[in-house]
Amino acid sequence: MAFKKRLLALFCIGTLAMAANSCKKDNQDFLFHYLTAQPWELASVQVTTYIGSQQISSVILDDCALSQSFVFNADNTCSYANFACKSNTAKGSWQFGEGRIYLNSDIQCADTTLDGTARDTLNHPFTNAKIQNLGSYSFVLTLGDGYYTSTTRRVIRQLSFVHPQ
Repeated sequence: MAFKKRLLALFCIGTLAMAANSCKKDNQDFLFHYLTAQPWELASVQVTTYIGSQQISSVILDDCALSQSFVFNADNTCSYANFACKSNTAKGSWQFGEGRIYLNSDIQCADTTLDGTARDTLNHPFTNAKIQNLGSYSFVLTLGDGYYTSTTRRVIRQLSFVHPQ
């Protein structure tokens, strides 16, 4: 009889624990929280050139004296200061793309070439940026075309961000 009471008590405690754990939790969106918690400062840019799937060159760009920052707001607006080492701030909106693997933003930025000369065009570098890593302390995006043929020349840019100290 004592065994049945213990078994019943254990069953009741287990059922209560499962019921308490299954309640809906608020703010489970940790990716949204990580992205919007604080500004992201650009730490490095790696530019890799391919023909098809063969890597031709890889360069780390590190000659910019301006601090570049990407700020994501909870209302889905964002801004990027000093993109491509040009003194300006671009503003737009953002959202997660399919499967939360991509970041989609309509920010229009003035661009430069690899030798630093200005172009007269604006582009949308974050239209379909692949999120390589997003955590408490680091955020890495890959920009560039993922669709190519064996003869296509393509340039992939990897932007790595950290929280400023």
